[in-house]
Amino acid sequence: YGIYMYVTESNSSSSGIRGKVTIDSNTITNASNYSIATHYGNVNIHGNTVLSRTAYIGASWTGIYSSDCYGAITCNKIQTKTLMSTTANGISTSKIGDSASANLFSIINNEVYIEGTGSVMGIQLSNAASANIIHNSVYVTGIGTTLRAMQMSISGSNTGAIKNNIFVAIGPNGYPIFGTVLAQMDKFDIDYNCYYSPSYIGYAGA
Repeated sequence: YGIYMYVTESNSSSSGIRGKVTIDSNTITNASNYSIATHYGNVNIHGNTVLSRTAYIGASWTGIYSSDCYGAITCNKIQTKTLMSTTANGISTSKIGDSASANLFSIINNEVYIEGTGSVMGIQLSNAASANIIHNSVYVTGIGTTLRAMQMSISGSNTGAIKNNIFVAIGPNGYPIFGTVLAQMDKFDIDYNCYYSPSYIGYAGA
């Protein structure tokens, strides 16, 4: 890990100062698995430059990972420095935000460039996600069977918006946006995005 943060769940809060952490204006390089990882808490991950390692390309790598968090990931630059041969993710999340309190997680104004020969994802939402994903530029490229600029593998209570993003996926199996369950995608306001791929524009599961 470049930076690892774990807040005990009892100290996690969607408002106030409990579990509130800011990770700002760092340059993080050559982390083994995760450059930045946060679990629980109210996080503000802003203005960081996150670069993958250049050795041991056969192991998985994620630029920024947040689970069970409130807060925001904004204005970060995330980039692979070499062709990763297994799993490579730019921003990956699990159980972020809170649909009940309308306290949405923000993923805004990030620049993501990921390349690899295995599973490659730019921004990934998994499990419950209540988030606004706005004004991001995401470029993924590779030859693997999983190549997605925006991945939605969500379930449970979800809400938010995906707007004004640029999603590019260059490869034979590339999807600018990919959702595993259409009914969950319908909970998001998805509009005004630019999509490009030589293969597919998008996918919405049954």
